[in-house]
Amino acid sequence: TRSFSNPFPQDGRDSSLAVIESLTSPEQHTALVGRQLPVRILLRNAGIRDLDSLRIGWKYGTSGGFTLWKGELPADFCTDTLLLSIITVSAEDETLKIWVENPPGALPTHRPDTLYYAIHSCNDYLKGNYTVGIRKDFESLTEVIQSLYACGIDGNTTFLLDSGSYTDSIFLKGNIPGTENGYCIRFASASGR
Repeated sequence: TRSFSNPFPQDGRDSSLAVIESLTSPEQHTALVGRQLPVRILLRNAGIRDLDSLRIGWKYGTSGGFTLWKGELPADFCTDTLLLSIITVSAEDETLKIWVENPPGALPTHRPDTLYYAIHSCNDYLKGNYTVGIRKDFESLTEVIQSLYACGIDGNTTFLLDSGSYTDSIFLKGNIPGTENGYCIRFASASGR
């Protein structure tokens, strides 16, 4: 367990209250269809009484279930990482939902006892050459950028732009998955000019 400084005043806290401190896995919002991802969280005792059991629910697409945690969780402490389940990424974009069912008698709370995490599914990472233009691999630069951030790359990737005017406003912010492996993304003219 690790210590946590409690931001809630002693006199206003419920005696039995667990909250989701963080989701530690999956780490990225994008994954390949069929890939198995562990679902891991940290829980924090935000109450003033030690907890010895909690029921944690999860749902992803049509799958879901409950995990019963038993142990010793003192007030203002976090659990070690808890493995709730292993999910298989579906062909559709889905949202992972995780919630804590607090012990009987706990007061209703507006604190973070439910977590939502969107997972975008991709059939494959991008790599190689792609064309951009009307009736091509990608019809716009906006579509290219969305796919880069959503699916990532697994090799050097080149986008060959057809002649014409592109009026997209695009912004590159943050790392594109796969570039940390040294792979490059290149934009070039399809005509070579």
